[in-house]
Amino acid sequence: MVTLVRSVWELQLQRRFEELSKRLLDDADPRRLALPLAHWVSPRDRGLPRMLLRRPGEEIARTPFARLAGTRGVGPRKLALLIQLLERILEADSPPPSEAYPRLALRPAGLPGSEPAEAAPFDPEAVTEAAWAAWCAAVRQHGLDREPLGRFAASLRSVPRGLWRTPLAEYAGATLEEIRSRKAHGRHRVRAIVEAFHAAMSAVGSQPSAHVAVRFLPRRLAPVENWLQDVGNRRDFPEAAEVRERFVEPLMDQLRTDVPELVKRVVAERLPVPGRRRTARQTAAGLRLSRARVY
Repeated sequence: MVTLVRSVWELQLQRRFEELSKRLLDDADPRRLALPLAHWVSPRDRGLPRMLLRRPGEEIARTPFARLAGTRGVGPRKLALLIQLLERILEADSPPPSEAYPRLALRPAGLPGSEPAEAAPFDPEAVTEAAWAAWCAAVRQHGLDREPLGRFAASLRSVPRGLWRTPLAEYAGATLEEIRSRKAHGRHRVRAIVEAFHAAMSAVGSQPSAHVAVRFLPRRLAPVENWLQDVGNRRDFPEAAEVRERFVEPLMDQLRTDVPELVKRVVAERLPVPGRRRTARQTAAGLRLSRARVY
């Protein structure tokens, strides 16, 4: 019974492979097909047919399924992973930046563990060189090269301080392998870089608009900027309560996201709020810091 199910699965793999091969040879960009299969592999991939990864996608697409299946050490599971790489090549022409690559079932239908898994959230360590190259090209097309990397972080606490003001151009011309090989670019730093590029592409898409420009700023601060422009057009100066509500409090909310609790407390205690402001000496004593550190 198991042999029968497995043979049906192999037939499904062959049919899918032949369908993908035809579409790749007819529709895919020849430049993508000329790249080796290893270009489409992510660090999370496991169990791939290593002996085939150096071959160009076009060569694999032109190879009969029976010959691939007869390759020593390549069974149905490795063939399923190979088909997954071919799907990535086909989808690379216009993939949404946040879309995860669909995965082919790695077990025959009807056997334990063959149920499709739910779509996983974005994983920075699963980004392929192909996806990274597309993001870098889009960054240049949108003119985001000079934007600081920290601007795209969900919180500056998750980004090494040395990257806060680093422009995206610093990494837009390098491959992931080259970035990982740089000095002081460990797992945490590379993850922050990939997440920033992903956030940028999720916001603007892959193709820039011909008539609309995009500006980036934290979501909480967009209303602050609008309010400041409105104040600039008014004849009267806003009351203290309005300044506190429309300007100070949103900035404090942003601080809660970006800086440690200690920094937020120092800033809060030093704000010129009647009845709440403390001197630098009082703040230093209460937090057990030197006055120089408070300043």
